[in-house]
Amino acid sequence: MELSSNHQPVLYRKWRPRKFDDLVGQEPIVKTLQNAIQNNQSSHAYLFTGPRGTGKTTAGRIFAATINCQDKEIECIEHFFDGSALSLIELDAASNRGIDEIRNLKENIAYMVGENQFKVYLIDEVHMLTDAAFNALLKTLEEPPAHVIFILATTEPHKVPATVHSRCQRYDFKKINPQDTITRLAMIADAESISINEDSLKFIARLSEGSLRDAINILEQVSILIDDKISIENMMPALGVNVNEKCTPFLVHLIKHELQECLAIILNLYDGGINFKTFRDQLIDSLRSSLYAWDNVQNLSSIFLNENDLLMIKQASSNDIEKIIVLLKKISLINFQSDSFYPLPLEIVVADICRNANNDSINNINLDIQAPVLVQPKDTSSKDTSSKDTSSKDTSSK
Repeated sequence: MELSSNHQPVLYRKWRPRKFDDLVGQEPIVKTLQNAIQNNQSSHAYLFTGPRGTGKTTAGRIFAATINCQDKEIECIEHFFDGSALSLIELDAASNRGIDEIRNLKENIAYMVGENQFKVYLIDEVHMLTDAAFNALLKTLEEPPAHVIFILATTEPHKVPATVHSRCQRYDFKKINPQDTITRLAMIADAESISINEDSLKFIARLSEGSLRDAINILEQVSILIDDKISIENMMPALGVNVNEKCTPFLVHLIKHELQECLAIILNLYDGGINFKTFRDQLIDSLRSSLYAWDNVQNLSSIFLNENDLLMIKQASSNDIEKIIVLLKKISLINFQSDSFYPLPLEIVVADICRNANNDSINNINLDIQAPVLVQPKDTSSKDTSSKDTSSKDTSSK
């Protein structure tokens, strides 16, 4: 199948920042890198760490474009994002992780690509390199040619050897906060003529968990699926996460230890093919929202919980916040790593919560009943001992 001439790139690539000022949520890093370039104090090696979708690779490309393109030449900058810039060499360590690839890099590193041009090596997922590859890279990383700059990017910095850390300036990219994500999504939606309300943007920001790339991908997905104005009501079924309305009733039944009602909701969600990891995350969000708004409804900023939901949860728990804390502890530990669509881990926790509630009351009753019985054997044994002592005394006296 041939692509049409008007084929559009995916939104996250189309809206990838081309300059530092457009990089979202990483202001301290941006400011430091800009100052370093302006003052000719660039390091020979950088280590960019942080979660996925936070701008590590993009920042590397922007850095390479900034130090090589004069007067912000748009055409020159674009070459660093379409893969045609000869002075930017990108290496994916996940698929090129052996010592041979690093040896090839070392053989070609001395060659310049042009006058007054910096050769930037951007190694993504650098923690995937083998130990031998890291060892081969170390000396070059410490003292590269003057025209070479290394930028190493990773989501798992703890797997990068300390010897590599010591040769780099490290910058920790943080997750994009919800408000920055919402602002960026709103700008993209307006430019792309996507009709979406603010609550839906908030929901996407929460689903993306701090990854702007994921957020933009979700926005594009729902814009393709939904012809009308995008709202939470028509967006959640499209994403397969139509469980929001089930959260509060489920929590109310769980607080009341109503096992059968909880299992009925779980079975209904299972029959609907719901992702239970998403359901768990929304339960946690609802419980966290209730904590923040327990004594101050103005703190209720989550879209997963409104004032009516908060009131239902508080009434079910008899205004006892300890019950909410217990649920948070137990639900947050549920692990759906093997299969997010199979509810067994959630069913086990729900059954455990309801069973323990019943057992606590039973145990309290049993303790009251058995208390005299526990004392009785001690009294008997003491009597036996005393009788033995008496008899022994009698015997000795005789």
